Amino acid sequence: MFRYEFNKEQITSKELMFVVANMVIGAGIFRLPAYLAENTNSADGVLSILITGIVTMAAAWTMGRLVKYFPNTHFYEFSKVIITKPAAWLVTLLFGIHFMMLTAYEIRAIAQVTRNYLLPTTPIEVLSLLFLFVIQYAVVGSRVSLIRLNTIFLPIVLSISFLLPALNIELMEVKNLLPVLTTDVTGYAKAMLDSYFSFIGFSVIVFYSHLIKDPDNASKEAAKGILIVILLYMMIHIACISIFSNDVTANINTPTIELGKEVELPGGFFERFESVFFTIWIMTIFNTTSMSMDISLLAFTSLFKRLNKKAVVLAISPIIYLIGIFPKNLNALDKMGEIVSYAGLLFTLIVVPSIFLIAKIRGLAK
Repeated sequence: MFRYEFNKEQITSKELMFVVANMVIGAGIFRLPAYLAENTNSADGVLSILITGIVTMAAAWTMGRLVKYFPNTHFYEFSKVIITKPAAWLVTLLFGIHFMMLTAYEIRAIAQVTRNYLLPTTPIEVLSLLFLFVIQYAVVGSRVSLIRLNTIFLPIVLSISFLLPALNIELMEVKNLLPVLTTDVTGYAKAMLDSYFSFIGFSVIVFYSHLIKDPDNASKEAAKGILIVILLYMMIHIACISIFSNDVTANINTPTIELGKEVELPGGFFERFESVFFTIWIMTIFNTTSMSMDISLLAFTSLFKRLNKKAVVLAISPIIYLIGIFPKNLNALDKMGEIVSYAGLLFTLIVVPSIFLIAKIRGLAK
């Protein structure tokens, strides 16, 4: 157990672990098993998740090390010391735009799934707007309070996620997982890319660096947060493949939610378990989306010091909404997700590690 100090606007590295895990887990998990099944055979997608997860852990650890050398300092402030002020300004601006796009994607994705499974007659535009209003309310408040919601929501979400395969254990067939290691190199490469797209967002580490009370432990706790996500993704994928088979999983829109439909509790206590499962998952997606918007605010307010948080929220909310409702169908939404994901890959595997490397070369990170 660890104790909170509510009188300080700081978070511990242990809380950072919850933040990283919750930030990474988003709407992408609903379709991840389908993406992996398209490019791999049997349960080979698990290997793609594992390899990608290790790469992600290394990148998260690097970000944690960067935070250690520049404690209690905003990303823009220490970046301009390392890579000059104009370059830091551009990188921070692009980060802000990226997280705006991520916010828009998450809002639209959750609205799409909500319409399919909970409110089939409600227009996507209305669902997106309502979810955006809730996110706005969250981000205008205390940043640390928003971050600490992760410690409440994540254990609940993980509990229901681990319960889901357990309740479906009678439907699992080992033969669907075999044979292993039959996928070609191209298939693994595509699956690893799809897996990494579901890991983006952990750059939250460098943006919340100024709040971390004990940055010496940041790299270790950030890596733990990624480890939680790796285990969750592997478990969900194995459950989907063993129950639906690889071919069927590849053709299901949202295999993770369909997994909930297979649950049959004795006595008919829950007739639609997927509704319960999805409703609980909304808590995590709420945290992911609100932190995405908050990081966007953090980036813009660090560049434009005269702007306050509420003014930036009012300015970017219509843009986020319009971006979110722009895709006309699921294929267009997938294309939008690819754009956001490639940008996230660029930032997490190239930009931030490069900043760390430059800091090392210049002797700023000893």
